[in-house]
Amino acid sequence: MNTENQIFIKIFGTQSKKKVYHVAILVIYCLLFLIPHFISSQTEYHPFNLGSKSIFNFPKTEYQGATQSWDISEDERGYLYFANNDGLLEFDGQSWSVYKVANQTIVRSIAYQSGGRIYAGAQNELGYFEPDASGCLKYQSLLAFLPKDLPIEDVWDIVIQGKEVFFRTNRYVLVYDGDKQIKAVYKGATLFLGTTSKHLILQKSDFSLWQWAKGAWQPLSPSFELPGLVTSVLQMEGDTTLFTTLKNGIYYHTPTGGARWETPYTETLQQKRIYHASLTRDHKLALGTSLDGVILLDARGRWHHSYHKQNGLIHNNVLCTYIDKQGNLWVALDNGIAAIQLSSPFSTIIPNKELGSTGYAMAIHQNKLYLGQSDGLYTLPWKDHYQMQEVEKIYQGGAK
Repeated sequence: MNTENQIFIKIFGTQSKKKVYHVAILVIYCLLFLIPHFISSQTEYHPFNLGSKSIFNFPKTEYQGATQSWDISEDERGYLYFANNDGLLEFDGQSWSVYKVANQTIVRSIAYQSGGRIYAGAQNELGYFEPDASGCLKYQSLLAFLPKDLPIEDVWDIVIQGKEVFFRTNRYVLVYDGDKQIKAVYKGATLFLGTTSKHLILQKSDFSLWQWAKGAWQPLSPSFELPGLVTSVLQMEGDTTLFTTLKNGIYYHTPTGGARWETPYTETLQQKRIYHASLTRDHKLALGTSLDGVILLDARGRWHHSYHKQNGLIHNNVLCTYIDKQGNLWVALDNGIAAIQLSSPFSTIIPNKELGSTGYAMAIHQNKLYLGQSDGLYTLPWKDHYQMQEVEKIYQGGAK
């Protein structure tokens, strides 16, 4: 591969050159016309949620693994790890590697521990990967330390707290002391295991929430009704914790109680199903859905942006979300992996994306944005925040 193609792929991923050149034209116009406008008008009319960040898609043919990935973690170097149906995927920023667990089953969960260990939970298997003297990852099973009467089945969640490592299966919560002991700290049907800034959180099969404190499970205090399967726990600023649920929207919890977090998009989120969620660097909620990719909401509950197949995501069924050290959003999908460059200061506007027309000109006049494309002129109001329906209309070519 020549140098030009290497640089092209590193910057733009696997997109076609024709498509990228069209996008580049729009970026150049942004540099020449929009940025000076931002400076002259300061932030009064800055459309902070107009335009899409770059999406880099990785199909299974590129990472040489299975279609589904279930969990994501990262080490101190910025290497990314993915729990994949074929094993543990490692991405160093340029190349991919695949590592198998002992019984070569589906890896459901992973967690990186400072010092180099990557804990992995698979089907009837749990353990950790650790680099050998040559730097190659080697797997060490922990099954020998399990009590014999504990069939583990799938290990769905792993949470590291200090030296202790917690594993959740459908019927147990196990804790590993980091040496040679694993014991069950909960026996019974479980739905979720996660952590806030202060506590390990367990959801039991009756949807009740419990916190791990002083070596025992205690009811979450103050208690509140949460009638749904929890999929993620997000620690917001201050003492507010958000719980995303699969079919019931988002709930908040504070020292005075909790309830459903009502937003204009509550019904949409219930329909799309929140399978996983992460908190971005600027405290936006990155909600990975089962039916429509990623939806971003700000801390006020306003729609910020969506990323789905229509605007470039390789697949709409999100299984995991992760914010890396640079602030970019990685999504593990039902078919492939993608990275959304949230950390970039640049966004692209591609009206009527299905036609893929070329951008020739851009201007702002009397609080309107004009986009001159090869298939016609597009215009829309120039303002500080756009609703979901307005932005989606642009991508469908309805803003002419």
